[in-house]
Amino acid sequence: MSNWKKVLPLFFGALIFFILGGILWPKNKEDVEGIQTFLSPTPTADAGLVKVTKVIDGDTVVLENGQTVRYIGIDAPETKGECFATESTNKNKELVLGKVVKLEKDVSETDRYKRLLGYVYVNDIFVNDYLVRDGYARVYTYPPDVKYKDKFLESEKYARENNLGLWSKCNSTTSIRSDVVNPTATVESESTTQFVGEDKDCSDFSTHEEAQQFFVSQGGPSSDPHKLDQDKDGLACESLP
Repeated sequence: MSNWKKVLPLFFGALIFFILGGILWPKNKEDVEGIQTFLSPTPTADAGLVKVTKVIDGDTVVLENGQTVRYIGIDAPETKGECFATESTNKNKELVLGKVVKLEKDVSETDRYKRLLGYVYVNDIFVNDYLVRDGYARVYTYPPDVKYKDKFLESEKYARENNLGLWSKCNSTTSIRSDVVNPTATVESESTTQFVGEDKDCSDFSTHEEAQQFFVSQGGPSSDPHKLDQDKDGLACESLP
């Protein structure tokens, strides 16, 4: 009799388990998928939210998915020895590296190098404008992506008047570097330098020879609107192989 007292609770426990299992266990594939969906975390970020995993310089970053983003409307000093390049790059890192940012596009989706073009926001900071207003970048407009051109110009004016960032550290006379669809057209701006075609830097070339050919085609040492020859010796992007 004592053995039955020990066995009966186990028996009834097993019986209850199988009864409940029959009631609760999903009976078909749709039920299984429904449970899996319920248990899986649902993405809450919209398509405009992305994570920055690498900062190339003051105006270019790489996303978690491997895509490169070029900030619209601004141009920061390059990392290859240009004045204030290190400060600009470091500030961009401080603002966005490892963070989820929101991308806003203008008219164009990408540039000719397949880089995404975007206005970047992190929390309440409009990164493009922040970099210009604090003197970490200049205004650089390239139609048709000119949505915030006036805002950027006002921010650059503020930075120059207050000698912020590169405006106090670098001997630069360039305010705006403006690209136009017609390379022969005259650009009405505050700039003393006009770009022909899209802005390029050393990271856009694979070899020194390739960069040098482009450098010469853009006017060589007498012009160098893309600032590929930092030490003014007539050789572009000397750090490239």
